[in-house]
Order: sequence, then C-alpha cells, then structure tokens
Amino acid sequence: GFQSASYARPGTRVLARQWIEANLPEGSVLVRESYTPTFKQSRIVVREAPHRFLSNFPLSDLQAQGVDYVLVSSGAFGRYFKDDLVAATERPEDARRYYETVFREFEKVAEWKPSLIRDGPHVLLYRAPWAENEEGPGD
Repeated sequence: GFQSASYARPGTRVLARQWIEANLPEGSVLVRESYTPTFKQSRIVVREAPHRFLSNFPLSDLQAQGVDYVLVSSGAFGRYFKDDLVAATERPEDARRYYETVFREFEKVAEWKPSLIRDGPHVLLYRAPWAENEEGPGD
C-alpha cells in the first residue's frame, strides 16, 4: 500500500541533500538544524545549529559568521507553532518569533514536502538576506 510506497522512494531529507549538493555554489556556508539531512563530504560548509534548533543561533551571529543559507525542518520549528507543544522550550514565543523572522526576511530557495508517497518532515532552504546573490540558485 501507500506505506511501502513511501519507503521505496527517497524521503524529503534525501531529496533536499541531493538538491543542495547539486545546486548551492561551492563554498557556501549552510547552517542545518535537527530533522534536516546530514552532509558527509561536501562542496559546501555545513554547520550545526546550537542545541539542535536554528532559533538558538542569533541572527546577528549568522550574519557575522558569513552564513549564506539556513536549512530548517517542520520537525524542529513545528513545535513552536502548535499550542500543545509550547512547553518544548523555556521561551517558545521567542523561538516562534525567530522562525517567523526567517520565513519573512530570508528568501525561500527550495522546499521538500512530505506526502502519501514521500516520508520525512517538511524541509525548507532559505538564503540569508545578506548572502551574495551572484551565482546562487533561483536567480
């Protein structure tokens, strides 16, 4: 049935990793949070979000450290947009505002959505507003 079909096809994280490896300019700096793909050897520089969530990485630090892209997942940010999971962190409203800022001010480059035949979380790739625009995807 649908269950077995979803496991036969690549999930959202696999598709995201393949697309990112193929499309981001070499040397781009990307910060990933939990529930997003991991990267082994890569043409890009991949950093982990502190304590698993991008919202623990102040926006000013992202800019100061030259981060070009952020990779987020509904498995991580989704908890801050559900009323029953607000206890997931001490200050859920701060985390929620952080993600809302990213969604509003960063450019969505690509996203990978789960479906009946594709498993995994909703994964989204954003380009930072200060990132170089010359040769990035989506131009």
